[in-house]
Amino acid sequence: MQALFFILIALLPVLAIVAALVLFLPRRTRGADADAGNASLSVPLSVAFGSLRATGPFAGTHNNFNPLLVLGTDAITYRVIRKMTAPYASVASVDASAGPRSADIILSFRDRPTIFTGRTRDRVAAAAALKLLSDKGCALTPAAQAIADAPV
Repeated sequence: MQALFFILIALLPVLAIVAALVLFLPRRTRGADADAGNASLSVPLSVAFGSLRATGPFAGTHNNFNPLLVLGTDAITYRVIRKMTAPYASVASVDASAGPRSADIILSFRDRPTIFTGRTRDRVAAAAALKLLSDKGCALTPAAQAIADAPV
């Protein structure tokens, strides 16, 4: 009886890892990604961060299992913990920062106290996303405009 108990205790971490993989691995769904034929842009993210506007760049939540940023025809779909959709009119500002191997796209919203930050390792994709956000009427900061205008 005790041996069975110890075997079950030893298998609990394995079961937790399997459950996490099943829950968080990217799945092919017909959600926002199915919108790709309608002139939307799916930005390849390596990680997504969510934070409160008052805390600045310090992330409250993050997701590196299945981050999402899709710039659709009339709205932005993003995911840190759960999938959210916001119209372009609700974007207060778009900021960006570039590191040696990555670029961050930072979205601040008018109607939400949160900030979305998506990190991409593809600067070309980040520049394309920033150009599309600018075309949709979102206000870009000078740093974001510089990344959008940078030669490829």
